[in-house]
Amino acid sequence: MRVPLPIALALLLAVSLGGWFAGTWRMDFLTPPSAAKLEISRQLALTTLPRSEVQLPSSPSRPQAVDHRPPQRIRTRPPSPAEVADRNPSLDTFTNLAVKGSRHLIELSTLVEASGDRQRTLLVWERVIDSTKPLASHLTASFAAVKRLRKSVPMWSAGHQPIPVVIHVHVEDRLEAGLEPVLDQIVKDLIEASHGVLAPTTEAIIIPRKSKSRSSSRMPVTLRMSGLEETSCSTGNLSFTVSKTSLLHPEILRNLFKLATKQLATNKSRTPVSTPPRSEPPLDSLSHRITRLRWFELAKALNLPQEPPAP
Repeated sequence: MRVPLPIALALLLAVSLGGWFAGTWRMDFLTPPSAAKLEISRQLALTTLPRSEVQLPSSPSRPQAVDHRPPQRIRTRPPSPAEVADRNPSLDTFTNLAVKGSRHLIELSTLVEASGDRQRTLLVWERVIDSTKPLASHLTASFAAVKRLRKSVPMWSAGHQPIPVVIHVHVEDRLEAGLEPVLDQIVKDLIEASHGVLAPTTEAIIIPRKSKSRSSSRMPVTLRMSGLEETSCSTGNLSFTVSKTSLLHPEILRNLFKLATKQLATNKSRTPVSTPPRSEPPLDSLSHRITRLRWFELAKALNLPQEPPAP
């Protein structure tokens, strides 16, 4: 038996209104509850919680004071510029403060730069790169600061003359025609990258192809760095290939960075040189990831005499 629609709607409305009227009859929704009723409600709520979560105050009559003060930031105070300034700063200035961490040195750089001493400010930022274990954000900030400050600071000349290094390049004779201008630019790039610490020269060795009838699209190149004298120390050889002459310059720079990084890794007292992304220009890697102090240490080590072979 089907109930007509009007009757069904009337019954539904009557049940809803009757339930609402019965549930809210003589209830006051406007008057705030008294303190006694609130305490009863609180106690009822506490009884529904697990015992481990019930934390009644030990002395209801003496509520505990709430500390509304903002949390304090605890940090070490960097020394003032007057405390660290000396007459002739060296490339390793501020190394003794590196144990305090990258944040400490960054705070110090702000004070030193405010005093107007940009040379020492640059030295502080370089210590973040080569002498601490910086956060990624601190390292990025250091690269930006070094790039900015180098534009306003003369090339390093205090205390020593530029140190000679020799870049040895072995190439096939197919690359000989365009090699000279590339090597001239490499010399300028290394002077810029080291900010005057290095006095580089190049030495090219042209290797004839074994078989001119077999022409490969990949041309081998071998790099090596050494001191000025024949008896000076040297890095190992690093070989790579280029597909065309126009790629010779950036690939030499990119692989010089690899050579220098591998050689510098033998000094465990310094922070390892960070690995650049593939998209980073190789001259930026040479200029910012390797500090002037690291270039100085590399060049000094290469100009030491080779150890005699073991008997």
